[in-house]
Amino acid sequence: MGQTDGTCASWCLAVLLALHFLCFPASWLGNAAGMPWGNLMSVEGIRWYCAHIPSILCTPVLAYVVPLIVLAGAVERSGVGEMLRSRFSSGHFHLTYRQRRALGFSFGFFLLVMVAVILSVKGPMPVLLSVTGRVYPSPFFNALYQSVPMGLTFAMMAYASLCGHLRGWHECLSVLYWGVGRHAVWLFITVLSVWLFKVSAYVCGMWEVPAGL
Repeated sequence: MGQTDGTCASWCLAVLLALHFLCFPASWLGNAAGMPWGNLMSVEGIRWYCAHIPSILCTPVLAYVVPLIVLAGAVERSGVGEMLRSRFSSGHFHLTYRQRRALGFSFGFFLLVMVAVILSVKGPMPVLLSVTGRVYPSPFFNALYQSVPMGLTFAMMAYASLCGHLRGWHECLSVLYWGVGRHAVWLFITVLSVWLFKVSAYVCGMWEVPAGL
């Protein structure tokens, strides 16, 4: 993670933590002033806070953030990011024969994955449609967002292996988890953001928060 990204992440963490801890005295002051707020410092508020910790840590929002982080790490580790940076900095796109072959194979692999996903709803055996035959809601619709970045990730792993950027199976497999190690702070930021939203919703009297969070 670059210095700019690290600074941005640090500021996000600082702001989220500050707002999170300010919710406690603010909820007490608002409740004492007669406002219809939930008091996090009351017995009921403490019980609500502790009861919701597991659901917040397992927030479904992570299902959308994790694939992006994995994909970002795959771009860095596979050498695709370096290849694109050299293209934009030098103004010309020069690839070796091995890189061209690897890029063509990985692109074909990604297209094959996408065709397989599409055939799962449009083919003769639409296994990912709902029981009523609809695209939404269905297993296909639920997994569509994750299918694209994961397909790109595996395609980049194939590129890194075929072009010789990474050697050995253990280095090639590192493409899959490189982003988690490099950008894990954004996972924590995601959890803190959802946590702050739910705590604020409780304080403001919104007992029912969106199930998708």
